[in-house]
Amino acid sequence: MELSTKQIKSLWASSTKEHEQQDRREDYYEGKQKNCLLPDRSDGAKTPNLVNNFIRSTTDQHQGFITGIPVKITSINPTEQPAILNLDQINKYNNIDVLNSEHVKTAILSGKSIEIHSYDPISGQIEINQDDPQNWHIVSDQDGEVQLAIYKAVIPAGTIVSGQITDKKLTIWRVYDEISIKEYQENSKAELILVQDIPHYYGRPPIVIMKLNKCGDSMFNDAVLGLQDAYNASISSWMNDIINVTNSMLVFTGVNMEALLQPADIDNPNGDTKLRQMIVNRAAALPGQNVDAKYIYATNDYQSIVAHLKESRDNIFESLATPDFSHIMGNGAEKSGIAIKLAFAGILQKTTEEIRYLQQSISQRIDLINCIWGYIQMPQLVDYEIVISQNMPDVGINYVKPEQSIDSGGVEKDTATEDLIMSNDTNTTNGPSDPMVAEPPNSMMGSILSK
Repeated sequence: MELSTKQIKSLWASSTKEHEQQDRREDYYEGKQKNCLLPDRSDGAKTPNLVNNFIRSTTDQHQGFITGIPVKITSINPTEQPAILNLDQINKYNNIDVLNSEHVKTAILSGKSIEIHSYDPISGQIEINQDDPQNWHIVSDQDGEVQLAIYKAVIPAGTIVSGQITDKKLTIWRVYDEISIKEYQENSKAELILVQDIPHYYGRPPIVIMKLNKCGDSMFNDAVLGLQDAYNASISSWMNDIINVTNSMLVFTGVNMEALLQPADIDNPNGDTKLRQMIVNRAAALPGQNVDAKYIYATNDYQSIVAHLKESRDNIFESLATPDFSHIMGNGAEKSGIAIKLAFAGILQKTTEEIRYLQQSISQRIDLINCIWGYIQMPQLVDYEIVISQNMPDVGINYVKPEQSIDSGGVEKDTATEDLIMSNDTNTTNGPSDPMVAEPPNSMMGSILSK
């Protein structure tokens, strides 16, 4: 698919809003949230820009649930074993477990993650890399297949590019189609100049869109970010109360101020004043009649703030189907099996669906690897299973591990799914109530995609 440089820029511009949304969510993950941008207080005190970063904690929790146990590619077909061994070598070379983990984190935050494949015919290595979607514009067909990918990067001066250190900032564009990778550099007039056209061997753009839902949406919509902002505002209001007390104004009524400002020791006129002595001794002896002294400061409704903090926190975790471990642990008392089961039900259901889409993305990765193996006449991997097990904490819950599978035609098979089996429904969860139920591994649920 041939594009003019004008078309390349036009397509890129159409992604501007999406890129801004993706940047915003990554900023929230890094703690760069709305509350950090508030101006200082009118009294000159610094605004308490407090952030309790639920975006980061829930992202990391979902990431750990999905990729805490490494993805496995297996096959019971003995003729597939050479391809399985070759795939293991590719995965080891590319540190695929770390790559999968980065993909999942980026997809949780930004809705999707980009995987780039390349093949070096001299070394024979297949390289797989991950990148943020903010650097890409993807053109897909009606079936979701990638037809074209545009990459843009701004490289600062002093960076090594093609073996040489750049003396000025460079803007590089790459266009991936079914035949080649065209690289452009932007000149001082913002024109795109073609610098190289590198053929590849895939027969399609060597790009995989890794996502966890059909539309490639972030887990954090604007409503969730609003709840995070509301929580930060409440906890900052609490800190404002402390600042108000610390910076409160002392008001005297009916006091002879001139007498207070006289030296406490008449023999030492340069010594402490009577007012200073009262502060040091923390005792007030105010000269005058009908005197009074009190602090004036603004205050918030403490109980209202506490209630709002709890409500905001609960809404955030509920909206994200993520267990709040502080609620599960409570005051340290053991929870019943039913309580623990319900606490993890949301994330089990949500990640089960997310894993299905991750399996499809990994299947597309294997399709690209097969393209190269077919090109160099190596055995391809056809009959295989992608096994992803959810990484649940060991809380003494026994279960029967379900299997979700998709056949080579992409049709989901009917499989038996057992509910979680609790060890008991008392305040203890140590040991199975049924001796016939085996102790589980750390993973609580599993998902298998068959090809």
